[in-house]
Amino acid sequence: MKRNGFTLVELLVVIAIVAILIGLLLPAVQSARATARRVSCANNVRQISLAMLTYETSRGRLPPMAVRWEHKDSYLGRANPSGAIGVESWFNDHGWYSLIGAHIEETAWFNRINFRKSFSDEVNLEPRKVKIPLYGCPEDGLKENEWSHRNWARVRGNYVVNAGNTNYGQALKDGVAFGGAPFLPRVGAKVASISDGTSKTLMISETITTLSSEWWGGPIADFSISLGGQTFTGWLGPNSATPDEVARECPKSTHFNGIPGCRLTSSDEESSKTGVYASRSKHRGGVTASMCDGSVQFIDNSADLLGVWRPMTTASGGEAGQ
Repeated sequence: MKRNGFTLVELLVVIAIVAILIGLLLPAVQSARATARRVSCANNVRQISLAMLTYETSRGRLPPMAVRWEHKDSYLGRANPSGAIGVESWFNDHGWYSLIGAHIEETAWFNRINFRKSFSDEVNLEPRKVKIPLYGCPEDGLKENEWSHRNWARVRGNYVVNAGNTNYGQALKDGVAFGGAPFLPRVGAKVASISDGTSKTLMISETITTLSSEWWGGPIADFSISLGGQTFTGWLGPNSATPDEVARECPKSTHFNGIPGCRLTSSDEESSKTGVYASRSKHRGGVTASMCDGSVQFIDNSADLLGVWRPMTTASGGEAGQ
């Protein structure tokens, strides 16, 4: 007798085979997508690094990590009262993020920024809320920060500059001396002054964004102003299990978006210079980083902290093996 169609057993066998094939293919597809995201992230780091070098060529120095460094710094020809807290406080002001706008093919955005005013001034609300894709790693992404506030609305992103081997204040830490850095307060370093070698000194790396919310989630990944989160330091290794050290505020939970919490050092604004920010990413196994010659590499989480990673964050440390 001639049969039409499949028996139930045959159908179940076919379904099982299809399920097995999907199970075999899915990891490969996911791996390919992760690789593509990592390549895209590396391209972002390369573009930002080239923008930094173009800035240095045109200005003679790399951009500063913070245009002001104290409350007493002059702003528009007048000094801020010592201890004054407000929109024009030094930690609410411009850093490298806005300064390189003309060199990342974002000229229209750059031209809308009023550099004669603090970046947190209401006059800069519109450019502060512009989401520039280059500043977000596809493995994580840009986040909105206090989006409804006219002074504090800004974007958090995934790329940070090298502030050296100790802390954001670039000071002695636990007996370890600051060994120089390509990014400094008020004025950037000259590439020619990087005595450890441009191919051996880190320029850009990654950070993980804190979650989007209407409240301020602390300085980590707060990279558009100058509170410390626009930088990373070599005190902790890449994707360190040790929490970052931050001032003013830590996020509410101990783990957020892949970050192992943070340790609050002080609620005082001035103490932000004691901050320690590790390079972090959501890529499996390591972080994307560039050197001061513009080359880009993927650095494994297992990189030796004292022998490899921390020396790579000094610009003039003179470490053995550099």
